[in-house]
Amino acid sequence: MGKNRKLMILIVLCIALSLGSIILQDSNSSAGKNCPYSNISIHSIQGAGHRSPLAGCSVSGIQGIVTLVTSKGFFMQDPSPDNDNRTSEGILVYTGSPPKNVKKGDLANVNGTVNEYFQNGRPLSLSVTEIVNPTYTTRHSNIALAPVLLGIGGLVPPDTVIEDDAFGNISTNNSFDPGTDGIDFYESLEGMSVLINNAVVVGPAKSTYHPVVYVLSDNGSLASIRTPGGGIICRPGDYNPERIALDFFTNSTQAVNVGDLIKGPIVGVIDYSKYNYEIVVDKNTPLALTHGPSNSSHDSSYGSNNSINDNRTQCAAGDQITIAAYNVEDLSYNLKTKKFGTLAQQIVENLSAPDIIALEEIKGDNSTKDGSDIYKTLNLLTENISIASNGKLHYSNISIPDKNSTMNVAILYRTDRGLSFRGLSTGNPREDVTVTRGPHISPNPGWIYPLDPAFENGLRKPLAAEFAFEGQSLFVIANHFKAKDDKDDRLFGEYQPPRSITDDKRHKQAQIVHNFVREILNSNSTANVVVLGDLNDFQFSETLNILKGNLLTNPLENLPIKEQYTYNFEGDSQALDHILISKNLGHMSPEFKAVHINADFGIQTSDHDPVELRLKFP
Repeated sequence: MGKNRKLMILIVLCIALSLGSIILQDSNSSAGKNCPYSNISIHSIQGAGHRSPLAGCSVSGIQGIVTLVTSKGFFMQDPSPDNDNRTSEGILVYTGSPPKNVKKGDLANVNGTVNEYFQNGRPLSLSVTEIVNPTYTTRHSNIALAPVLLGIGGLVPPDTVIEDDAFGNISTNNSFDPGTDGIDFYESLEGMSVLINNAVVVGPAKSTYHPVVYVLSDNGSLASIRTPGGGIICRPGDYNPERIALDFFTNSTQAVNVGDLIKGPIVGVIDYSKYNYEIVVDKNTPLALTHGPSNSSHDSSYGSNNSINDNRTQCAAGDQITIAAYNVEDLSYNLKTKKFGTLAQQIVENLSAPDIIALEEIKGDNSTKDGSDIYKTLNLLTENISIASNGKLHYSNISIPDKNSTMNVAILYRTDRGLSFRGLSTGNPREDVTVTRGPHISPNPGWIYPLDPAFENGLRKPLAAEFAFEGQSLFVIANHFKAKDDKDDRLFGEYQPPRSITDDKRHKQAQIVHNFVREILNSNSTANVVVLGDLNDFQFSETLNILKGNLLTNPLENLPIKEQYTYNFEGDSQALDHILISKNLGHMSPEFKAVHINADFGIQTSDHDPVELRLKFP
């Protein structure tokens, strides 16, 4: 009986201790609880994770050396770090206005409330741990804090994995691994002073106030596959966590191009903004550049880049045909001549006047009720091409007016090299194009299933056209698939692995176009079909796999990996623009080129590079 009584007492005691532990843990992690803490360290506030274990708690007597002063607060860092590389020693003290009597190097003593701030809203954004509603005192300090070196000789960021063991909310479903996961690596340094040497630009920036520039440390020597211009290629499972943004306070009087070197070393504080970790650079640090290979012969008027020999194509020979795709980014008649002249010069000089050009993001001027004002835009572009070629080149244009469409696709084609358009009647915004015997298509040109819900209430419809060249039919399908947007999870976001909500639309659009191609090839298995445009997805994506099936191939995949890009997003060079071909065209010596005249540069005519395909017809 005595033994049983002792056992029961022990069980009750264990339960009590367990409950006490649960209550304590809950009180430390829940906002609004009465959980004051005094004279604790910054790393105790930060904890080993993406959110503070003391979120919502009041704290007092928190000491740190001021490392950076901003317009709405200051960062401070614990001069007595722990031995745990998972916990940050820095934190933001948010004042909401310029802090008074605070200078870099001061020793600050802070009271306030621990808060997790979501700048961009949830569930997309990570939070920043901060102390809000602060009261503080500062005094001059003789303590000199050495910034943490990132790169060679210091902490090396993971170069492949952003996050590989979180499923859902990263703050509650994650094994915190700064040594292997990029998102955890930067979180473990949140608010801390860091230094990088020999920063090389991988994401361009315009000349602007408060420029944000994506870079690699150590001239990119620790990074994976680099582009000829100095960028970094994203690949399946590798979205390059080693790149990081530099956020400068000073004005940039010149554009920043991929491959440029930033004179340094650069010292700043790790923060999180606009869905990415960044280094907030001290306001007294200028953005000083040494221009890299992409810039050495770049002419902003139309994008010359001979130093890396990937900005020009060759003219087609007599039995060849060249076909290009170009997202011209909101091209509207209202822009008048400046952008039109630049695009015309690119088409004539950089693309060597291709026979067919599929264009995306064509707009009118809203002067008509039926959408036919897009022809004013297209006619102005063809006029500028004639001017740029000294009257030697003439293009006709094809589209279908649609009063409900704000971003149209269109096709330009040359009329002086034996190419002919087999147009008999033009479709209307609600009419499906069909495959007839031959095969031929009717109407020509025509929209492919324009009323299908996959095309967003009639937007982003594929345009099909039939041409003849060297006595053979050539079917061209111009596309502008659903874009990735703010509904998609971010690579460095709260939800891991990131979900792409917009995938579903692109998959459905790809399937519709694939089915149409199959109709043509069912009529004649040797038909010549080209599917091209801004597909807004990668060559290794499910979208492209659905579109290709076993009917089409993507010549971009035959390029060296380092050249497989047409777009730059936050320092990742990636391919969104494609030209796919049917199997019969695979026997016509296809040559594909991404023409890099925009994506690498701070001064851009469009945010996309054009792509071009050369075929040799028998």
